[in-house]
Amino acid sequence: MFNNYKSLLQGFFYKVLSQNNPDFAKFIHDEGYKLEGEKTFKHTVISDLFYERKMGFRGKSDFEIKEGDTAYLHISFSVNEIGENFIKGLFQSKEDRLGKMFFMIENIQSISQPVFQKTMQYELLSPVFLKRGRQEIVDGKKNDFIHPCSRNRKFQKNFYEEYEYYLIENIKSKIKSLVLHDKIENTEGFLENEINFQLNKYYGSRNERAKFMEKESTIITHYYDFTVTAPIEVHEVLYKSGLGMLNTLGLGMVEVKNI
Repeated sequence: MFNNYKSLLQGFFYKVLSQNNPDFAKFIHDEGYKLEGEKTFKHTVISDLFYERKMGFRGKSDFEIKEGDTAYLHISFSVNEIGENFIKGLFQSKEDRLGKMFFMIENIQSISQPVFQKTMQYELLSPVFLKRGRQEIVDGKKNDFIHPCSRNRKFQKNFYEEYEYYLIENIKSKIKSLVLHDKIENTEGFLENEINFQLNKYYGSRNERAKFMEKESTIITHYYDFTVTAPIEVHEVLYKSGLGMLNTLGLGMVEVKNI
């Protein structure tokens, strides 16, 4: 039985990266691609774990894998150098472990990128975490977590304006980071165009244990389907780098929703 397995996946990612290039792995872990101030991005996103029969562990922080079971996950990169080093590391790591569970890597597959359009519908392969850029006092307590929508199902039709604002700021910051470090070009000034997020369906929240701002704490993550209207370049970064924060912890991976 695993409890809060996300941190194990994150550790596995850095371990594999280090097996091929220790210095580069240290750079990604300790520094990443900084923007300004304390903002830094790894430009890597990891999904939840899924059974081979395509039943995910959505909404569960605990799960059980029995001997002989097969599970899989998705991992995506906006920076080619990260992907190249990770894949090379995987080929050096046919056997490994998550916590006390040993496993064998049986197969590695490359998935073709979708054909993006200005408006796309997405679902989440791992939940999203967002926090305010500042701490606010709510009901006499410090509160920097943001709930995406009304807790009343009758009114779960739109993201809260504040939540959408931080979604947009997060993806813009990731793009600016990639531009600053010469990983993509802002050739058409696409960040100046409007970006819109629309909530389609809210599924629920899940608590995760995470080391955030050098402190071990419980964070609140959310599952939902959503639509984005934005320039093609924004969709590409969203797909490769993930939505929200702490993406290497296994949060914020998206998949184009089949309609």
